[in-house]
Amino acid sequence: MVDVHPAPLALVVAVVNGWSARARREAGERGPHPDLAALCAAHGWQAPAPPDEQLAALADRLHPVFAGPSADDRRSALNRAIRVLSPMPQHAAQGPLWSGVDPGRRLEAGLVLALAEHARDDHDLTRLGACAADRCVDAYLDTSQAATRRYCSLSCQNRARVAAFRGRARGADRDRTHPIG
Repeated sequence: MVDVHPAPLALVVAVVNGWSARARREAGERGPHPDLAALCAAHGWQAPAPPDEQLAALADRLHPVFAGPSADDRRSALNRAIRVLSPMPQHAAQGPLWSGVDPGRRLEAGLVLALAEHARDDHDLTRLGACAADRCVDAYLDTSQAATRRYCSLSCQNRARVAAFRGRARGADRDRTHPIG
């Protein structure tokens, strides 16, 4: 059994987006998963890489924490992810940690602990979200001051704006070609 500290939240988002079957299906991704070792290194995290199937199951368990329709649904999803691990919370000089975690589940525990720690300050998990763009369900962490983020990236935001503009333009064209009365 090992002690686990929280992983960076950006790593949680990257794992959910890279391995969630739903997110990958919506994005039309059929290729290989991202390089987990490179992702972990980029975020300063080290843990043994579990098999892709285990990561996919984890990402699918964590996705509802971002995409749940209500705060209660998001909290319930987080609580289910915590129960799967049955950790023993501890407080150490360097901050919170979970002890008694199976070494093969160190990455999973670090990701779930990061979300649990985030929930301490963001009780309704409103800073976690899923992209509002059509054909995208990628997770994101809203770090904006106004907490108004709705899209996972500028690309999705721009595509949604262009689609809305074109929809309005088509409506205006119909109004001009089919005058009323």
